[in-house]
Amino acid sequence: MIKISRKPSWKQVLSAGLLATALTTVSGGLSSSGLALATRQISSDTQRTIDLKIWEAHGVNLSFITVGETIRKVWLDDPAQFVLNVDGCLENLSADSCAEPGASVLHIRRIKPINFPGLPRTPSGSGAHLTVITEAVNGQRKIYSFRLLTGTGQPEYSTIEITPAPLSVRNQILIASIRQGLEVAQKNQQISPNDPLWNRIETFFGLLNNGQTVEQAAAQAQISLALVRRLNSLGSRGSTIPDFSI
Repeated sequence: MIKISRKPSWKQVLSAGLLATALTTVSGGLSSSGLALATRQISSDTQRTIDLKIWEAHGVNLSFITVGETIRKVWLDDPAQFVLNVDGCLENLSADSCAEPGASVLHIRRIKPINFPGLPRTPSGSGAHLTVITEAVNGQRKIYSFRLLTGTGQPEYSTIEITPAPLSVRNQILIASIRQGLEVAQKNQQISPNDPLWNRIETFFGLLNNGQTVEQAAAQAQISLALVRRLNSLGSRGSTIPDFSI
């Protein structure tokens, strides 16, 4: 019997990752010259399509660890030159079903161009469109748009790190005031670090630092807005929350 060799479909290539993915650290890698490559940081509040260069034999990590978001879904419109892998499990990237879908890091590799019958190719130089859907700890979903480009010369970076949106000066002052109020309450023996409420307040601070509003952070941390107002009034900076939002 003569066996007929068939070209793999683009779905098979995408799900299998084509080739075994080389071991890659999230913190970065080494270029051929032996110098550590930089990590490029991008704010999570960006509204534009982000250009990512991918070099031959040098994959790039797209990390959502710092921002605390979980990757739920990815779409690569033209898989002819790039393959994807994740540190977890995603339904459309895995040949098997995922018991716990989700990932924190997306690894992107460049491959030799493949011609997939019936799948249009991206025009030369325009880049392949990549969409990433993430979910924050409060359940809010976000869409990130990337354009994958073929890099030339020495690789410029090995990791793209998505970071929390920077807080405004007013927000920083307000958070400092609430934290100072917590210290005053501790000195007055109204609360101690051993109290369960203390941990919920620390969770509240973490959520604020990740860009959530006061209402959202308070609801998720399970503390009342009355408590937030009380701590703020105890703080020495005297910021107010007239509309419950920052």
